[in-house]
Amino acid sequence: MAWRIALDLCIETVKGALQVFSDGQLILNTHQCQLLVKKLSEVEEVFSTIQELLSAGGANPSESLACARVLSCLFRVLGSAGQLLSACRCKDQSWLMVTLKQGDMQETFAELLHDLQWYMSVLCSILFTKFSHTRTVFSISSCNGTLDFMDRLVLSTAAKADKGALIARLKDVVCGGGSGSLPDDEVNLAEQLIHLLSRDGSSSSSPLFLNVNMRDLPDEGWIGQGCFGVVEKTTWREETFAKKTFREKLFFEQELDGYEGLNNPNVMRIIFCSEDVGSKKYALVLEYMPMDLFRYLEEWRKMDHPDGPGATTPFSITEAVDLMLQIARGLMYIHDKGKSHRDVKSLNILIKAVEDSVGGKYHIAKLTDLGLTKRTNTTTKYSTRKTNISSRPWKAPELFKRSEGERRPEKLRTPKTDVFSFAVVCSETLTGNPPWEDTSNLKSRLEKGERPQLPERTPARLVALIKRCWDLSPLLRPGFPEICQELQYIKGLLLRDDVSILAKTPVVASVMTGSEAQGPWGGEHGGTPFAVPMNESIIKIEVRYCAQHVYGLDVEYNINGKPFKAGFGRVCGTHLIGEIKIQEPIEFLTHIEGTFGTSVGVIQRDEYISGYIRGETLCHVTSLTIHTNVKAYGPFGARGTGTPFKSDRGRIVGFHGREGNLLDSIGVFVVKGEPLLA
Repeated sequence: MAWRIALDLCIETVKGALQVFSDGQLILNTHQCQLLVKKLSEVEEVFSTIQELLSAGGANPSESLACARVLSCLFRVLGSAGQLLSACRCKDQSWLMVTLKQGDMQETFAELLHDLQWYMSVLCSILFTKFSHTRTVFSISSCNGTLDFMDRLVLSTAAKADKGALIARLKDVVCGGGSGSLPDDEVNLAEQLIHLLSRDGSSSSSPLFLNVNMRDLPDEGWIGQGCFGVVEKTTWREETFAKKTFREKLFFEQELDGYEGLNNPNVMRIIFCSEDVGSKKYALVLEYMPMDLFRYLEEWRKMDHPDGPGATTPFSITEAVDLMLQIARGLMYIHDKGKSHRDVKSLNILIKAVEDSVGGKYHIAKLTDLGLTKRTNTTTKYSTRKTNISSRPWKAPELFKRSEGERRPEKLRTPKTDVFSFAVVCSETLTGNPPWEDTSNLKSRLEKGERPQLPERTPARLVALIKRCWDLSPLLRPGFPEICQELQYIKGLLLRDDVSILAKTPVVASVMTGSEAQGPWGGEHGGTPFAVPMNESIIKIEVRYCAQHVYGLDVEYNINGKPFKAGFGRVCGTHLIGEIKIQEPIEFLTHIEGTFGTSVGVIQRDEYISGYIRGETLCHVTSLTIHTNVKAYGPFGARGTGTPFKSDRGRIVGFHGREGNLLDSIGVFVVKGEPLLA
């Protein structure tokens, strides 16, 4: 049976990987390799248990197919683990060259350790349910895509120990110690690596500058075109790399900034960089990937297939989901580093088809062209430059200009714009076709709800995720931690052939789930309590105020497409009105701030009215500023007087407080979560 053959291959592969470790001394990443070997030993033990259970009885046909699918994936991960162990022995090439190519490997080890654990859990959820009295459940909680805290801590400790050992070995080379005599250029390389590794924090993962003559980096074939550089194949020290050449130093430095501190299996890695000031050429030397996803799909459409050219995508549903997961992992990593990519598209995703040792094929995806990448909540000297026009089909609707000559606020470039673009790439991966045949009037079409097509074969659960990712409202798009978890769960369901769960659309909590009340700020007594109904769609606010006070607010919101208005506070014939029109769904309320203070009662009669008595000292809101993700409105009322207050950032979904002849106090209902602002 196919699954038994796959199991035998996995057992043979794990034994081979363990043999690599026992055969020779590891030179690089010794401590991290030991953790990997420990995990491989655990996998070997589970395989032994599975063999014992299978000797008591076979699996039914559906279980056999599911097991074969999981084991095929596991076989590739085990092969990657063996290759990594072999590379760390540096048996076939200079350990200095391997060091340069590998860089910081902690994320690579983390992904291997996680994937081994996860595939084994999926396999056990299929097999042990049959053979054990205890049901082994496969759930979304097992698909968070990361090691648990203790495993991550142990890996981090091992990585630090490996870094220390590497620095000591490099110093031994520089001092002419026991590593043997090396050419001057390698001694120089060792010195530069010591300098780089000795930096603090993420700076030790920054690109390495090497004085390499451009003539030593020959052009050996065009690969692609980035925003401001040409990418070509090259050879250096008998190794194949990609070379990205720039004519302007500004764009070269911009690209370097994008890669600063990044080391992840799903993000392209700069091996080193070099500049020739005389010829004004600047180059990044990167790991080699043959082509981008856009061209890969384009080449596929030109080929003959059983159903005709272009009739199908090169990826099965499971392969497509795996590719999406790799891309999402890379973007999650970038976002976790406090950056956003800002130009996600199939042209900026490099792909390589890899054949395993038994003729099977799988794909590796890596994000590239990080020249637009910038840190969240910052502006840079590059933020005003024009976006590459070819990015239009992948652009989030909030980034389109609303009128000719308008400059869209940089604050609208949030991590959620990456999410929208990612969803468009998902449609390409599933269909094999460009997202749009015609990009005319695209802004208007997107705002009306038009989106790229998804094939009928796409499981409902995956369709639901993609639709959430390209929602018109940035707030309603999920973040990449949730996207990665859902994609990994869908991948597991596909491997297990859980058709019934894949056919269901999961219930997604409202954006107001988890809202909290903040405030109110101002007077604690007098007036009448109020609360504006919490709503995701606040579209207009009118602030009634004068030079000394804030009298009240009118809040307009949508329910099922119909406008409703709630007002509170006093209506005074002489008041001013500050009108705030929210450009939904792109714009939304994020926080409020202002001041409150006291004044003598303003009631014209002696009787008690709305909680006030003539001559009584009143505490009330004296000024108010309302912030959205685009701009600040206000301040309305007195400026620079009173006690200041400010709500936390999030999404405001309602107001509460106390009202009388003045706005006594104001608070907000706010949904807090991942950063929404650029």
